[in-house]
Amino acid sequence: MFIVFESDTDLLSLLEIESLDAEPELYVFDDKSLDKEGTLQVMLMNEYRNRTRKGKGKVFDLVLIKPCLFLNLNKEKKETVKQLKKSVNHNLSLAKTYKMYKYYKTLLQIIQTENTASNVIISLTETNFMNELDTLIKKFSTVLVNHDHRMAEYLILNHWQRFKLKQFSKKLNENDQFFNLPIQIKLRLIRYNKLCSTVLRFLHEHHKSNDSLEHYRELLFKVKRKLGNTAMTLSGGGTFALFHIGILINLFDLGMLPKFISGTSGGAIVASIFAVFLSHENQYENIKFLLLRIIDKSQKFNIFGDTSFMEGVVNLLCNGSFFSDTKRLQNTLIDFLGERTTFKDVYSKGKVVLNISVSGNTPSSATNEFLLNFNNSPDVLLWSCVTSSCSLPLIFPPHMIYSRNNSKGNFLKVWNGNSNKFLDGSMLQDLPIKKLSEMFNIDNVIASQVNPHIFPILHIQNFLNKKRLQKRNGNSYVRWLLASLEYLYTEIIHWLYLLRFTSIENIFKQNYYGDMTVLPSWSLLLRLNNLLTNPDGDFIIYLVVLGIKQFWFYSGDFLEYQLFLEFEVDSWLKKE
Repeated sequence: MFIVFESDTDLLSLLEIESLDAEPELYVFDDKSLDKEGTLQVMLMNEYRNRTRKGKGKVFDLVLIKPCLFLNLNKEKKETVKQLKKSVNHNLSLAKTYKMYKYYKTLLQIIQTENTASNVIISLTETNFMNELDTLIKKFSTVLVNHDHRMAEYLILNHWQRFKLKQFSKKLNENDQFFNLPIQIKLRLIRYNKLCSTVLRFLHEHHKSNDSLEHYRELLFKVKRKLGNTAMTLSGGGTFALFHIGILINLFDLGMLPKFISGTSGGAIVASIFAVFLSHENQYENIKFLLLRIIDKSQKFNIFGDTSFMEGVVNLLCNGSFFSDTKRLQNTLIDFLGERTTFKDVYSKGKVVLNISVSGNTPSSATNEFLLNFNNSPDVLLWSCVTSSCSLPLIFPPHMIYSRNNSKGNFLKVWNGNSNKFLDGSMLQDLPIKKLSEMFNIDNVIASQVNPHIFPILHIQNFLNKKRLQKRNGNSYVRWLLASLEYLYTEIIHWLYLLRFTSIENIFKQNYYGDMTVLPSWSLLLRLNNLLTNPDGDFIIYLVVLGIKQFWFYSGDFLEYQLFLEFEVDSWLKKE
């Protein structure tokens, strides 16, 4: 049996469309409408398909699908449902935006309820959560009917929270990720979110009419402190770090780009360049200009130079690093970031809190990790900090961090008052989640992980956890395998500690997961030969589009339900 929707409104809300009678392929997802929408995703997807098609092969069109059929699929014949599923999968493969991907993914979930029986509530956790949502919906509805602003303020201060939706991951099937919720819970969350928006509007109108908007703003600040903030963390990974651009573009297009962005090594390059271009007035045009510049076919970055393998080996034996210096990297960074741009400049212009992770290099600081931002290092020059964050041992030599000395005619000075040099941030904190939480009340982390020695392991862990969660009582073989891997992991750390291989031990001890973690596909490993080479426009657009698609795949219901309250409160704080 398929799920049956009680009303048209429920299906319309779930699919985020205006009508069930007209096919969205004709007025929402057609090329003309998508081009008019002007999202950066569409521009990049079109350019990538033009390059990869190379004038050959058939251009496929979207299949027209009537959404009204999904109100009750039980009325349809099996052949009709089978054809619907085929058409949905076809359109899903042609998606150009997150909204388009989400629409067809939701249709696919409705079709798949027959096999997963997701319309039957079997989990006590799910039942309790649904009861909690029903109670909150009833309370907020009563408040609005009675126009009780005091009770409304009490409820949002004491009952609003960021729901940790990972608890429902047992509902996975072979194609789903960790945030695809049962449809009944989705419908309740949609109603709850709409009510929350209505309550905020009601309180705003009440305080505006009583000339007490300052009290309203204080209330919202209290709510925001309770909810915490969301941060975006970008891992290292050589040229593979350009994958992060796809995740940032998705969030930018959706208007959900977190204020707090952290980058390490290659991720530091992406984070800093993106933050600098966001610090200008017309953000959309600046980011578009940046993208067109880096994906240009004639573009060739000169980061690694033309060092041959034998020259690199000689440098490694003589100087301790494959590349003799970081001058080419510095010149590239200065070209994009500017020679005098600091953390303070980026924050004051764009209100983006940029964080760059570096590791200590001296015996006294070898186990110390540093997270630089406008708060603790306002005058540090971005290019020098990012260069240090990219100085991976054996690849690049350690680098010094400089700051702008404003009191002496903008002359440079060494950061931290000493001549210490710093190393790649991923040595100690590839994803500096703990420090971000301590500094900025971060409660929610979107992580993008592309390190070639890390993401395959996370893929395997995800697969095993998925298999374990799909069975209620677990699978004895999977449980044994997970326990064996955990034991092996513990033993490796123990022996590294005994042998005093501190640097390698720190790599194993780190946390590489966020609340939502986006990983590249296994196919990226086939491009390992490009890991430490100068990327051209074709390779960059390949990585960016891969990042866009993987973000769609991993985000599931994360954006709508984990980030909604935080960004809704922010939107009301910005109103006068």
